[in-house]
Amino acid sequence: MDNMRCIFHVPMTISDQPKSGSGIRPLKMLQAFRDIGYDVSVVMGNGKERKKAIQNIKKEIRKGEKFDFLYSESSTMPTLLTEKNHIPRYPLLDFQFFLYCKNNGIKIGLFYRDIYWKFPVYKKTVAAHKRLLSIPLYKYDLEKYKKLLDICYVPSLDFSTYLNKELNYHVLPPGGTFDLDFLRERKLRVSGYREERTNELNIFYVGGIAGLHDITQFCSVVLSDPRLHLTICCKMEDWKLHHSQYEKFLCDRIKVIHKSGSELEEYFLDADIAGLYYKNEIYRDFAMPVKLFEYVCYGVPVIATKGTVAQEFVTQNDVGWAVNYNEEDLSGLFVHLCDNYGEVVQKMQNCISCAKDNSWEARAKQVSDDLKQLSIK
Repeated sequence: MDNMRCIFHVPMTISDQPKSGSGIRPLKMLQAFRDIGYDVSVVMGNGKERKKAIQNIKKEIRKGEKFDFLYSESSTMPTLLTEKNHIPRYPLLDFQFFLYCKNNGIKIGLFYRDIYWKFPVYKKTVAAHKRLLSIPLYKYDLEKYKKLLDICYVPSLDFSTYLNKELNYHVLPPGGTFDLDFLRERKLRVSGYREERTNELNIFYVGGIAGLHDITQFCSVVLSDPRLHLTICCKMEDWKLHHSQYEKFLCDRIKVIHKSGSELEEYFLDADIAGLYYKNEIYRDFAMPVKLFEYVCYGVPVIATKGTVAQEFVTQNDVGWAVNYNEEDLSGLFVHLCDNYGEVVQKMQNCISCAKDNSWEARAKQVSDDLKQLSIK
């Protein structure tokens, strides 16, 4: 296990405090590789910063330094457009580096993040003149991946059906924060819930509140049942833009907060159930939300809409409930759970049991095992 080294590549600059999955995931994976024992050489930032890091790594390779693998996280934009001004000033930088690593026997795995651009919703949200440039460059990325990657990681197998059949796909969903001390405290609370709790439920939701993340129907159902309490955590800027859709639901049982990171732990501790209840869209058939795994790793069972890939995970691992997207079915589920709290407790225990296998560290270990196995072969 001595001298484990890898290269971590991200073709963009990421904030130290990212607020979306596309920024959160790379930093979580980077830390996870370090946590499982890797000395990580990082290629990240703007083109100038990446070029300097690449030059340093190439010097090490020429001196005989060995790297177990290269792992990359793609951008939601085409690789050539990731500069701040979206001008492709470094068109050859990243893929030539991949080729250099490949020629030096370093196995390459890349997580392909997003195929939003393949769907009609992309046309609705991106101007035509921008699409004329971006779509050919998305396709260019895929052609390069076909030639350079040993493994293309995707959020779900359904996701891969929209991509090149020639790539070697492995599923690598998001992970969650595995905190043993937190889970011990959660377990103590769960064990005492049977005696302490009334038939009320505390529900926690973290995420967006508009578009694909509209939760107005969820709020409507909670408002109709006096036994339900809902805390919504969203970004302040989202609330400023969309509060008019939600103000009619606010009351002493439905509140909105704007917290992040460790500030959320007290809410996870108090939550009985978390929500991933959205309208069915084709995008939901394969998009695996980061929040699903955060909920599970914090020991909070999840309500997910039937027909989504998130619901498949929830059902397979028995960490929540699948419900059709209509108010009657959701309301019926809440009535059942209020009257059968032992079922909620059992799902909590299931979440706690599968937390370690779905942590960011588990995802990093999977990548390490996959790519090292290819090296052996």
